[in-house]
Amino acid sequence: SARVSIAMATAARDAPAATRASTADATARRPPKPLAPYRPTITVVVPTLNEAGNVRRAVESARACVSTSGRAPEVIVVDGGSEDDTVAEARAAGAAVLSAPRGRASQCNAGARAAKGDILLFLHADSTLPPAYDEHVVRAFGDDATNGRRHEWGAFRFALGDDNDGRGGGAPRLATQASSRASLYNLVCSSLAGPRRRLLEASVNVRTTVFRQPYGDQGLLVRKTRFDALGGFASMPFLEDVEMVSRLKRGGAGAPAILNASVTTSARRFERVGYVRTSLLNQAIVLGYACGVPVERLRAWYAAARRMGGDAETR
Repeated sequence: SARVSIAMATAARDAPAATRASTADATARRPPKPLAPYRPTITVVVPTLNEAGNVRRAVESARACVSTSGRAPEVIVVDGGSEDDTVAEARAAGAAVLSAPRGRASQCNAGARAAKGDILLFLHADSTLPPAYDEHVVRAFGDDATNGRRHEWGAFRFALGDDNDGRGGGAPRLATQASSRASLYNLVCSSLAGPRRRLLEASVNVRTTVFRQPYGDQGLLVRKTRFDALGGFASMPFLEDVEMVSRLKRGGAGAPAILNASVTTSARRFERVGYVRTSLLNQAIVLGYACGVPVERLRAWYAAARRMGGDAETR
């Protein structure tokens, strides 16, 4: 009887230890919970100069995302000394607003320094982002289930929108001409505008996908760590996007991610100066830069050519 009592007491004493050991074994055999996929955060940087008629649309497109991470993209407008209501419009649209010395490179660098996101998205003030753009960015720069590779830079596809900023130019300017000859000319130009736009869009997208050569009006994307390592945009008054793309390609950043969605850019430059003339001018400027022509001289040529075409904006 005493032996039975001792055995029962020993079993009762050892039972919790056995239970703990069994639980520990089961926990060790249980597969670990999979880690949540990496979802990079995004900061959209919009440099502005007298863009009161456009900046609200740009900011609203950047804020109209479908993020499932609970964190909406950060939107920073960096103004270069606007003399209109650009700053007020940007704040009203929900952007944080900074000031920086005039010049797209200087303004973009200031926005990048203040950015908290993993991915920097540089958006021109006369451009808008596509719906669900943040999901496209996450797929390109987050965890890639196909090959485990995360892109370091990229851009969207290119599309042209209407010149509806109300500042003149393009069809609105031409439509005010009084003579019947001008009206007939306007009608012909309007009928040709659609095919010209589609042809221009197609040529830009072929250049982007085949030659991996996107430019700033396509919403340039750069991982912030890579951007900082490169020292940001070069301090130059013109062609800062072309120079940055060149350094990214030379600096081991790999091929760009070309996102399957389009940034829509205002057609005002093309409508004011002409589609063919503007395209040829852009290509001539890029070729001149590649051949070593000083940037200041190229900028002067560019401004003069646009003024000849009736466009007072040379930024």
